[in-house]
Amino acid sequence: MYSKEQIPSGAQARFQLDGNLKKNSMGGVKSIVETLEIAARAELNMSYLAVISSVLTEFLNAYDRVDTLQAEWKLIGDHVRVTRKAVDDMRERYKGKADEELPEGLGESFEHLEKSIIRSLETLNICMNGSRGLMGRARLLLDRSTLNSDVKERRQDFVVALRMFNTAITAIYRKQQTVVIAGRFILSSSGRLALPSAAFRGRAPVLSHILKLVLHKAPARVAILGSGGIGKTETALTVLNHPDVVATYSNRRIFVSCHHVSSGQGIIFQLLTVFGLECDPQERPLSQDALLLYLRGLPNGILCLDNWSADVHTTEDLLSDLAALSNIALLVTMRGMERPKEVVWTAPFLAPLALFTLDDATRAWDAICNVNDKSAGKLMQAVDCRPLSVTLLASRARTESPRALWQRWELYRRDPSQVSSAKGRLPDMGLSIEFALRGSQERNGNAAALLLGVICWLPQGMPESRLPDFIDAFSETIPDLRACVGSLKQYSLVYSSEDAFLRALSPVARFMQSYHPLPDPVHAQLTDIYLKTVEPDFKPDFNARAAYTRKHVRDEVGNIVAILLHAVENEKSTGPLERCLRAIVSFSRLCTHIHYHGVELLSKAIVMANNNVYTMSRASVLLELLMQRSAALHSSARYSEAIPAFTQILEVCRLGQNDATEVATRPEAWNLVLLGDAYHQYGQYEEARRILHSALAFYEKDMENVTGAMALCQVQLGSVYQDLGMLNKAEGLLRSAHQSFSTLVAEHKTGPASSSSALGDLHLSTYEFGSAETELLFSLKIFEETAYEADLAGSLLSLGCLYMQTSRLESAKERFESAKELYVAAGSRRGVAGCHWGLGALHIQLNKLAVAEEHLQSALELHAKVEYPKGKVTVLNDLGTLYRLLGRFDEAHAALDSAIELSNGMPYPIGEGDAQFCLGRVHKDRGELQLALSCFERARELFEQAQDPHRAKSVQENLNGIATLLQASGEVSSSEK
Repeated sequence: MYSKEQIPSGAQARFQLDGNLKKNSMGGVKSIVETLEIAARAELNMSYLAVISSVLTEFLNAYDRVDTLQAEWKLIGDHVRVTRKAVDDMRERYKGKADEELPEGLGESFEHLEKSIIRSLETLNICMNGSRGLMGRARLLLDRSTLNSDVKERRQDFVVALRMFNTAITAIYRKQQTVVIAGRFILSSSGRLALPSAAFRGRAPVLSHILKLVLHKAPARVAILGSGGIGKTETALTVLNHPDVVATYSNRRIFVSCHHVSSGQGIIFQLLTVFGLECDPQERPLSQDALLLYLRGLPNGILCLDNWSADVHTTEDLLSDLAALSNIALLVTMRGMERPKEVVWTAPFLAPLALFTLDDATRAWDAICNVNDKSAGKLMQAVDCRPLSVTLLASRARTESPRALWQRWELYRRDPSQVSSAKGRLPDMGLSIEFALRGSQERNGNAAALLLGVICWLPQGMPESRLPDFIDAFSETIPDLRACVGSLKQYSLVYSSEDAFLRALSPVARFMQSYHPLPDPVHAQLTDIYLKTVEPDFKPDFNARAAYTRKHVRDEVGNIVAILLHAVENEKSTGPLERCLRAIVSFSRLCTHIHYHGVELLSKAIVMANNNVYTMSRASVLLELLMQRSAALHSSARYSEAIPAFTQILEVCRLGQNDATEVATRPEAWNLVLLGDAYHQYGQYEEARRILHSALAFYEKDMENVTGAMALCQVQLGSVYQDLGMLNKAEGLLRSAHQSFSTLVAEHKTGPASSSSALGDLHLSTYEFGSAETELLFSLKIFEETAYEADLAGSLLSLGCLYMQTSRLESAKERFESAKELYVAAGSRRGVAGCHWGLGALHIQLNKLAVAEEHLQSALELHAKVEYPKGKVTVLNDLGTLYRLLGRFDEAHAALDSAIELSNGMPYPIGEGDAQFCLGRVHKDRGELQLALSCFERARELFEQAQDPHRAKSVQENLNGIATLLQASGEVSSSEK
């Protein structure tokens, strides 16, 4: 935070006013000087930012009345307005805070701004005084050139001040965002730690071995092997909670239980759920790429995968990829005695955990129960001193004597039905679990077993914060639920994670699922709890829906998906099934705010709805499911699948298979918008233009009700026209959209930001850098407030491109890197690819070609996995430039040929033009002048078509150079022919 010396309160103002300025100031300048003097005497109760804003406002009023050099002062005024807007935005953001509470990092930029204001006031005063009287005007005429130079310097002062201020703001934001990104490392409740059992004993050599690897051979890869109930989980938790590990990794210690899944797809889903990311088990390569991309962008941490599946055919490749991450230490607990061979485990290897010795078991027993006799020894030996069994039996022995337990154990061996209600004969560890469960049942009846069954069924466990919901739902089935929780904890059957989720160890969960499956009525009650969670309708209030999702849905995505999938696959009754299908629609809408799309869940729901279309109501549900799945495919950038999905919906709408007029018009129009955008992103520009014009025609029939939707359509269509090189049409559409959004700020908060971002990109392409920066900074502010990472990253990426084109290379690098962090957090491979491209292009300008190639190859690799031809063309063109600079002409030729082919199919004139231009330079460097000439002529034609005179001029200069070379060599150019 700022000290009082850095940013003053009124009495400590730093504005150093010249004595002559105080004495000779006139008009508006005099008013500003008086304001500053009053602030310095603390006669105004104004914050520092308020003083700055007031001074800039007075300055704008003053310069308007100057007759001298009006054009130059008007340019200064434009920069002052943008600066005041930035200051006012900061005032609003830190409203109610003292000057000392402003973030660090602004001191230098404010100091420069103050000096710029003072110097401009002095120059402004000269202009105002000089325009008075005959002598004054004569003096101005004599000194006009000097004064003109001074005014231009003042304009440059404000340009630099604004850049410094914006750079400082971005640096502050980036620092804050780094904290957010680091926090996302433990985003989901299911990844947070539980404390190890207080009774954990007998593993000192094992702990010492693992700690040496984790702390001194980072990033370590350690497999903790052993049979069920041997203490693998407890060992891992003890390592993660060790003071030295806590000091090293802090809150970046993640524990993920995999005991509910046994396939690679399921484990990917579990991991992505933990990090709040999207997963579609039907698209394992894509989901796995998203997971690895996210993990690579995280700070150094340690990840524990508990109860990893031993099915090497489906999980070993994934485990190998996770083990290859250089920033993540890995602990893996798994049943068995052999570690996967494809993973490079850290040596020396940890031997599989052995059973406790009797001495170790006795110490563990004594830590839990103060009664230890011969019967206790017999019980420990009966379970082979297995740690979990010892813990459970010792917990049970606190309320029933070891002798009584041993007698019951012997009775079970003779007649199991006399001791246990479990289905089938129990193994020794199962019997120890049953004994602990019976202890809880003796206090709470069958309710304890039912509650344990519920906790074990939920993949993430039961959130203790929602106990009131569970108490209400199970008021008759589990009458005293809180007492049951206490009893289950007492007998070591459940534990609380660090974030207060109730969970059971995997052997307990397996036992309950095998021997005490959850009854259907109880499962129906559990389903009802989660259906109610996703059923609230926030259709009119977008922001309220986003807030609700982050508070009530994000941390339980795994539980909700499991409930909805089970309901879809097992519900046969018409009423409950329809409710479940509608809940899936609602859940899908909510999840648009947390980067989860649920395509697999929607697909299964569609199959079920399609097989049970008995009523018009059910047909409406089917249409809603189809629409949500199409939107999910679109938002997850799976455009090749989204296009036929949207087409199917449009066919349904046109065939009249809906039961409401509204479903026939507005959704059809919105699906046309999304379909048009899918074609655009997929590189089919003419088809995108046709579809979006059809959507616009729909909206123009209903101007009163769908202004916001129509404006979004105009933004999409404007972007298509920009890529087609029809810039006048693009600007008309984008300005119309921006005007519409300006009247709908409350309903469409991000709408103005979307249109401003698109206008900024358009101005960037027409080299209007000042206008581009203003629009992009405006969009950046709104996206920052709404916390949409991908949109915010998009504005930062565009600003990076702007700063790169205007040679502010350090600022460009900061924006690219900030955008990359946000895209990683949002799970956007396409966005990350764009940032790698930007960093690659930047390093070409810096002449760091090896670094540039690394970034561009990363971008190309990512673009190979996402459906975005325009991005791939841009990367290929820069690779062509890079290879030409390195003298690798064949590689350059291949990259540029690929770019030309892709651009032709879209069509994308700027992309093809850049490729032809670079290819011409390759031919020129090789001495192939006629081929170079042909490429340059084609490039000029494409740039003129795309209304880009700047690029066309560059090509013409090269054409002139080629013509000169051809004449010198006696050859005739093709144009002369």
